[in-house]
Amino acid sequence: MINKKSIRFYNDHKVRAIWSEEENKWYFSATDIIGAINDEQDYVKAGNYWRWLKKKLTSQGIQPVSATHDFKFQAPDGKMRKSDVLDFEGVEMVSKNFPNTRATAFLDWLTTRIITSKKINHYSSAAISLYPRPKSHIPKP
Repeated sequence: MINKKSIRFYNDHKVRAIWSEEENKWYFSATDIIGAINDEQDYVKAGNYWRWLKKKLTSQGIQPVSATHDFKFQAPDGKMRKSDVLDFEGVEMVSKNFPNTRATAFLDWLTTRIITSKKINHYSSAAISLYPRPKSHIPKP
């Protein structure tokens, strides 16, 4: 069950993400990541580059895409479409095998966002457990 969608912005580029409750991790749109790294506003060009890079990595024996392909993101035309997704480890792997150095800056940005998000979730969970919700007081008749 997927219960959370998120849009993050890297240098004015949208990076869509979906939280998988079952696997307890974020999945990111591969096309959005490629568009953000290459500073490409055209979704079609980013998609073409992603397909070329995926083919190149696959020919080298690297499996870049998550085994999960059932995630749908809203496309620029407004329709929900299946998309290749990468978990954080997949983003790291693509960044390390990217043919230019811009991927390092993106990976640093994403790492900061994920670590910050985990800290916030950890602290809010700890605060909830330390300060439970007060029971509503119902006066006795």
